[in-house]
Amino acid sequence: MWKSYLMPNYFKKIGWFVFVPSMIYLILVFQFNSLDINFRFISVFPVDRVLGNPSPWFSLVDTTVQLTIIPILILVGSLFIIFSKEKNEDEYIASIREKSLVWGVKVYMAIFIIATLVLYGFDYFYFMFINTYILFILIIAKFYFEKHKIRKEARDEK
Repeated sequence: MWKSYLMPNYFKKIGWFVFVPSMIYLILVFQFNSLDINFRFISVFPVDRVLGNPSPWFSLVDTTVQLTIIPILILVGSLFIIFSKEKNEDEYIASIREKSLVWGVKVYMAIFIIATLVLYGFDYFYFMFINTYILFILIIAKFYFEKHKIRKEARDEK
């Protein structure tokens, strides 16, 4: 018996609604180094002690909401986009989805290996932050590119 791991189609709309503004905001933050929007500060438990910083074990650190929420929104939005059913989900769409996932992982690993060999210092730190999202963006781009290609071929046949 085949079980679907996909969410209902309406999750795709929610995913795009969350992913696009969050990604635009993240790009603007990287482009301008900081957006001085007065967000609330929240207190979180850091993992500094594990990483070797001499802070007390159960101390709280104040951080802005956007540094905590925006990356989570990007990841959740992209997962909703990737793992939501299409309106007409069939075996061919499932095949495209599977091929996009495999292709995305292969390209992601190649980019990661090359970047590890050629980037050092703070450039590598920036890459590792962006690297969190590259896999999802590759999968989304490949899936929609393949769907577009199929639609174009179907129109050309008519």
